[in-house]
Amino acid sequence: MDMWYSVRHQSRWTQRVQQKLNLLGLDVFCPTFTVIISDHRTCKNAPKRMRVEPLFIGVLFVRFDSDNFDKSDILNVAGVYKNQSIKPVPDSFIYTTKRVIEKGELE
Repeated sequence: MDMWYSVRHQSRWTQRVQQKLNLLGLDVFCPTFTVIISDHRTCKNAPKRMRVEPLFIGVLFVRFDSDNFDKSDILNVAGVYKNQSIKPVPDSFIYTTKRVIEKGELE
């Protein structure tokens, strides 16, 4: 049965790790939010920049069947911490996180 698991990785490696886990055929979820950056020190009318940031820094959520997939394959991905136990995450947490992000209720 497919379950969600949390996988810790090095910060700033989110996209690379996510791509490599996708290549393994895994369903990967990385909740993100958009940050608006404005620099008031230089000019009031300066254009605002936007940057997408992970909601949970250094954590990706991966869905797989633990009976049919070896967790060591995940630990061998570059950027993933090797000395971690990959812990299950309730489906309700993933569902709620996705719903909050879609509705834009993050504050």
